[in-house]
Amino acid sequence: MGLRRPKKGRATRYQLTATLLGVINIYITAWFLIEDYHTMPIRINAIGDSLLSDAPEGWLQQLAARYSHIEFVGESHPGWSTISFFKPHFSQKVFNRIVPPADAVIALAGSNDLFEDDGGGVASVRQATSGIKKLIVHMLERCPSAQAVIMAPPTVALCNQKEPQPRGGRCIHAQTPLWLAKLSESYRELAQNEGWTYINLFPLLQDSDFIDTAHPNEKGHAKIATAVETALSDFLSSTQK
Repeated sequence: MGLRRPKKGRATRYQLTATLLGVINIYITAWFLIEDYHTMPIRINAIGDSLLSDAPEGWLQQLAARYSHIEFVGESHPGWSTISFFKPHFSQKVFNRIVPPADAVIALAGSNDLFEDDGGGVASVRQATSGIKKLIVHMLERCPSAQAVIMAPPTVALCNQKEPQPRGGRCIHAQTPLWLAKLSESYRELAQNEGWTYINLFPLLQDSDFIDTAHPNEKGHAKIATAVETALSDFLSSTQK
């Protein structure tokens, strides 16, 4: 005895029911995806040298305190030049925390390139500019939808130098601020050419904003935090919940 075919009207009802269930399932899935998107934390990844301090008074931590709904993830490597990040014996330590997703990526480095070049020179400005570009590009490869931000290092506080440092190696001297100024201009041109956000810290800090020759104190970090906040005001305000 063969199977009985359902009547045409009944088959149509089955098809409509299946279609409706499919549509409902699509809407439910989309709703959960939208909810997941809205509940995902906003993240800003930053990488740099000692200017990206891990201390509680650091500028990244101060920004985190101002914007509790944003996750600020920083990776700091004191003493590193821009090319240090890609040296084989350092590479395993790099980018451990710079993982997707990220809404913005920030790079702050370059001072040490100049310090290692007898306090600064044409070659070290070129090296730092090339290195900071490589850093940003590497971060964007990991976080392709992120807004890229390049920060030019601040000047140095020569008044805090207890005695002149010997020339010919790693040092800071009277010409170093001039080379840092050239570096900031080189970074500005790079950011303009690449369409990245540029933050110039070079003229920002005064002698009283440093704990030594090259490292900001809490007040100096507060100024940096405000400079970042101002430069990213549209982005930060758009993320307010």
